[in-house]
Amino acid sequence: MRTSVFSTARFGLDSKAILTLPAGLTLIIMMMSTVSAAGPAFPVKPIRIVTTQPGSGFDTASRLIAEGLTAHLGQQAIIDNRGGAGGIIAGEIVAKAAPDGYTLLSYGPAIWLIQFIRKNVPYDPLRDFAPISWAVSSPNVLVVHPSVPAKSVKELIAVAKANPGALNFGGGNTGSSAHLAAELFKFRAGVNIVHVPYKSTGQSIAALAAGEVQVMFPNATSATAYVKAGRLRALAVATPEPTDLLPGLPTLSASGLPGYVSAANL
Repeated sequence: MRTSVFSTARFGLDSKAILTLPAGLTLIIMMMSTVSAAGPAFPVKPIRIVTTQPGSGFDTASRLIAEGLTAHLGQQAIIDNRGGAGGIIAGEIVAKAAPDGYTLLSYGPAIWLIQFIRKNVPYDPLRDFAPISWAVSSPNVLVVHPSVPAKSVKELIAVAKANPGALNFGGGNTGSSAHLAAELFKFRAGVNIVHVPYKSTGQSIAALAAGEVQVMFPNATSATAYVKAGRLRALAVATPEPTDLLPGLPTLSASGLPGYVSAANL
């Protein structure tokens, strides 16, 4: 799983300079060096990483990142879970934090997209955050509740076209990869399925497994256990190539939607 951007509160650095720096750990070290030049050696206190709700794929990835930072820097990296509101809460916390490198944001694409979906978002992602690294990626997977009479993408499209508006899809937060993947599917397939938003991807998957909704595009990391347990049926993966997480699962592109690609990024 690759999570969209791992970013910090604004550092007052030139954005062009940031974009020319190498990605990954090298960039993190250079950002820290910029801070330490004006004061004591960095870091001298714990680092706070603000991310999504507990148990999400992004939360899991952030905890792995925190373990690595703790071991490398000699200061504890602490996870602060602030899910909900499509990233508005987490983004506002980090945007208003002191620009000293001790408050980081680890979130998915919603943190950048929410400004185009909702009004009065209290931060500007380009002005208030300095990007550090694209950390993790997990392909979205098209899954359905076992009660849905479709065992392939073409069969699902046929069912949806025969019953417009009858199928519901769980999308997690508005603007999440699961939500946007389903909207892209609706557009490319020419079907009418209804978005039912939940506070988190975890809640959406649980609702799908319970039969509250019928369709979803969660990331493969979150969906695999449900599929292997038989609680969900996987129809296709949204990457150009099949995924090792669900061997034998065809791609959406090869299942009648050429060029369809979607992934959950941090």
